[in-house]
Amino acid sequence: MGLLANCRRSLLLSIVALLWIDSSSSESTQFTLSRAEKPVHAYIAVCVLAKNEHLYIREFIRYHHWIGIDKFYIWDNQSRPPLADVLQDHVASSLVELVYFSDSWRADAALFPSMYNTSTRTFMSPQAWAYDNCFRMFGHRHTFLALLDPDEFLVLKQPSPPQQQPAAAAALAAAAPHLPTFLAQYEPYGGLVVHWQLVGPSGHVRRPNGSTMESYTQCVPRASLQRWTLFRAIPLGFLKSITATRCYQQGCNPHLCDLKPGCKYVNEAFLEPSAPVVRALQWDRIAVFHYATRSAEDYKAKMVRGSGHSQFLEANRALKRTHRGWRYFNLVNDTATDTCLEGKQAWERCCAGKRDVMEDAAGKV
Repeated sequence: MGLLANCRRSLLLSIVALLWIDSSSSESTQFTLSRAEKPVHAYIAVCVLAKNEHLYIREFIRYHHWIGIDKFYIWDNQSRPPLADVLQDHVASSLVELVYFSDSWRADAALFPSMYNTSTRTFMSPQAWAYDNCFRMFGHRHTFLALLDPDEFLVLKQPSPPQQQPAAAAALAAAAPHLPTFLAQYEPYGGLVVHWQLVGPSGHVRRPNGSTMESYTQCVPRASLQRWTLFRAIPLGFLKSITATRCYQQGCNPHLCDLKPGCKYVNEAFLEPSAPVVRALQWDRIAVFHYATRSAEDYKAKMVRGSGHSQFLEANRALKRTHRGWRYFNLVNDTATDTCLEGKQAWERCCAGKRDVMEDAAGKV
């Protein structure tokens, strides 16, 4: 088993340097190098599982690069055509490393059960497999790794301007938010947990022309989310983690990783995420704006794609349930009664009016 594991690891490390590029048609199986031979170290990187996210993956990268994330590991789960079609420039610049995979995760789950079953989960999925291997292969390069989906955007909320120092307040407001600077204070801990701020369809039945962050502003207020039956049952399922790579031990679910002894997650207020702390929903300094539905048109496409994790739970497999369905869409829509402008304002500072030709092309894929 040791020899087999070592062979498998060597094979994976070789394959991860390869990118499926469409040289003649979307069904091409030609491989080429996906990254520079000497990767540039970034303080924080992001691991993302994506499937058929051609319309949105570039705006996700553009925004998060603006807040200081300099490396993106995109695990492409059988997109058609491959996401390489819309990410070639980012791959060439080494901003993105792209791994295309299909059923590798099933083989690993069968061959290496002790490696892929941990305290953080009880079943395997493409998302969990991608996150695990992202840490194992690339964690040594970075101080922090964040686990995000393409519909999740980290928003650093500006502090209230100090009344006695208007000049300093103006300078702070003009500067771009910088996630590495924010994270430095959490280095002594195992990582930072960040709450979802759920954003609903905001009246959009059809897909709007604008970006995600500028188009959707209706959000679920704290008190309403605290009344959700689903939130009360699994509050840890409503946050995401930015993990200190030195503390990663073995295995992640879509929200948290199994940490080494002595390492613990904290929230923005440096509190460990006990049930009462998590249910308090602290998102005053940083939040993950989770555009869980986007428009009704987008949500329908999302249901066709299926979940990258929860559909592989045994109970869901038995029922052939691959997504949450329209009941969840209606719940988000009905309870998204607040207006949250921080995401829209961040996008306007980052990217408004700056055309991305490749994003235009992605809309035609």
